[in-house]
Amino acid sequence: ISAEAVQAILHPKPGEWPTYNGVLGGNRYSPLANIDTQNVGRLQLQWVYALRHFDLETTPLVSDGVMYVTAPGQVCALDARAGREIWCHAQPGGGPPAGGGNRQAGGAANAFGQQPNRGAALLGDRVFFATDDAHLVCLNRLTGGLMWDVNMAEAPGRYSATSAPLVVGDLVISGMSGGDGPLRGFLAAYKATSGQQAWRFWTIPKPGEPGSETWNGKAIETGGGATWLTGSYDVETGTLYWAVGNPFPATDGDDREGTNLYTN
Repeated sequence: ISAEAVQAILHPKPGEWPTYNGVLGGNRYSPLANIDTQNVGRLQLQWVYALRHFDLETTPLVSDGVMYVTAPGQVCALDARAGREIWCHAQPGGGPPAGGGNRQAGGAANAFGQQPNRGAALLGDRVFFATDDAHLVCLNRLTGGLMWDVNMAEAPGRYSATSAPLVVGDLVISGMSGGDGPLRGFLAAYKATSGQQAWRFWTIPKPGEPGSETWNGKAIETGGGATWLTGSYDVETGTLYWAVGNPFPATDGDDREGTNLYTN
């Protein structure tokens, strides 16, 4: 991964949106000023592209004139000016891989996956996204070809992932969802080049680890703590911020008395 590729994420060019929140700091602010209160009423529809799924929650990424959009198990690259499909990748069970996405009018969509997908991440010649069975997938940015695929789950349970990964330097960081079931939450980072795991942080400590004294009862083994929203990164201090969801069981706390770090 080149230094130029890293800088393109740290300091996006005007008009580009290369990460889920636009910039790593997560403020979703665009400095573009061509559209204002005086001319916004003249905006007109230019094209429509229909992803072959419903219940969409994706945030499109835009870089070098290409838009990247996701649906459950799917990533598609589009010509941002014309809406023409460049390539479309589908995981097994994620829907048809290509064909006929560009539309002049909306239409009914078919369901192929189980959970929504909120977006992808870019770095150099690679596109990264997470699947609803908790795999982190790397695609070639030009062709959509599979470069690597890793299973993020290292503990038993029905793990899933719905949020966009976050690229920091040469690492791709992803959380997991499914914290409303008996799982042990985590956040994990992988080498962008190979998919090799660099580190993992468990949001629920093991008995005897720091924070475990805040769990009284047997729920600590599968205490939830999902990391299902994309985090943010402070470039100046080198600090990663990531929200942690609710403990499990969410409503019956009899087996998890205490403050239950590091949930909520």
